[in-house]
Amino acid sequence: SGYTDSAVVNTADVASQGGISSYSYCLPDTGLYCFVIRAHNTYGLWSAYSAESCVTVTDGLAQPPPPPNAVSVAESNFGTALVSWNPVGDPTVAGYLVYFGDTSVEGGGAVAYDDSVDAQDNTNVSIPGFAAGTYYFAVKSYTGAGERSAYSAERSLAMAGADIEPPALTSTTPADGATGVAVNAVVYFTLTDDKAGVDQNSVTVTINGSQVSSLQFVGNPASLSVTADPVQDFAPLSTVTVEVTATDLASTPNPLVQSWSFQTADIAATDTDPPVYSGLRPTNGAFGVAASEQIRVTVSDAGMGVDAGSVVFYVNDVAVAFSTQGNPSNVTLTYGNPDGFAPGSQVTVRVTACDLASPANCSELSGYSFTVATESQEATETALGEVVPNGYWSDSPSRPMEVRNLPMSWSVRIFDAAGRSVREYTNQESDGQNWAWDFTNDHGQRVARGLYLVRVTGPDGEVHQSGRFVVQTDS
Repeated sequence: SGYTDSAVVNTADVASQGGISSYSYCLPDTGLYCFVIRAHNTYGLWSAYSAESCVTVTDGLAQPPPPPNAVSVAESNFGTALVSWNPVGDPTVAGYLVYFGDTSVEGGGAVAYDDSVDAQDNTNVSIPGFAAGTYYFAVKSYTGAGERSAYSAERSLAMAGADIEPPALTSTTPADGATGVAVNAVVYFTLTDDKAGVDQNSVTVTINGSQVSSLQFVGNPASLSVTADPVQDFAPLSTVTVEVTATDLASTPNPLVQSWSFQTADIAATDTDPPVYSGLRPTNGAFGVAASEQIRVTVSDAGMGVDAGSVVFYVNDVAVAFSTQGNPSNVTLTYGNPDGFAPGSQVTVRVTACDLASPANCSELSGYSFTVATESQEATETALGEVVPNGYWSDSPSRPMEVRNLPMSWSVRIFDAAGRSVREYTNQESDGQNWAWDFTNDHGQRVARGLYLVRVTGPDGEVHQSGRFVVQTDS
């Protein structure tokens, strides 16, 4: 017969379900086993063998474990993926393997992942060294006997990549190759870094071989404007070379060394105009302002530029710490009360600033205030780009349509009832600007009477506000 073992099965030991009988039998080892069945009656007579059925049996302890679940992945640092998962509740699991690559296996783009790391018995692992791009991750569990589970659900991550680029130098003033530069000019420039950011403490400026001892900074590590005002004027009719060194805040800093040159004139620039203020947010006199609202003021100087170190920001007659952004021509100041303003209170704001001229020209923003909403009120501060009045008519430009609180780089487009564009304006001056339409088209001509539609859009073209306005007369 070729069969090496047998077992007598009593009728009482046979399980039956849905007309199918079954019996469980434990085997001594792994391997291929073939089975047949013979029946016998009460007279001890046996039937012939049934048809043979074979199966490969494995050791139960060597069965593959289940894969982990709740797998997540994030870029914990530039170019480093942090992969996490829940532990598998199987006592045979000894550790985890994390697989990754730039092509999806689950989506059918690849047969296998490019690489893997052994996380051992941890439930998370950090994997460094990724360049910018999208990557795919999956996790397997494994037993002490080396059996591996199937892949977990795949996760994808778009990564910024490792920070290997130094800061970029932009907006150099005076520009590279400029001529006729005033001998009392101030040097400024912007350093940008879109990952770790610029290390402000690393910045040095050398002008004609002499390091400038005092620098002014405006902005943040992502975009840092630097002003260097030499102690002495430049020599007339000479070449001036500026060298900038800086590093970023990456774990391994990336250094920048860059220089540019310009030619001076034989005269000094005259600057007698003090800084001016614009872009007030909330708007002056606003009511119902949210208690958490930030105060924003832009200080501008078209001459030598704003001396950022001279700026003092007062809120309710108390000097406060504020953040800055921009460059010496336009510095935006921002203050937010960490505790929020008192409901129903009036907030007064005062700012003083000087420019970089010698002697300096100074000015003060005063008379600026707003009222905070009470606890029972909703904030009614003018929305960004709000059309005022909306659904209104006028027969005279002395009663214009306005777009209020217009952010920087936002645009206003006015169309006639047929959908033709008649006027377009883009705010290139400062945040919070109010713009009035004087009923003229892009050529300065008075538009005809009729209905006009207004669209206020952001720099990406998204419509934020819309309105309509009726011009009642042609003149």
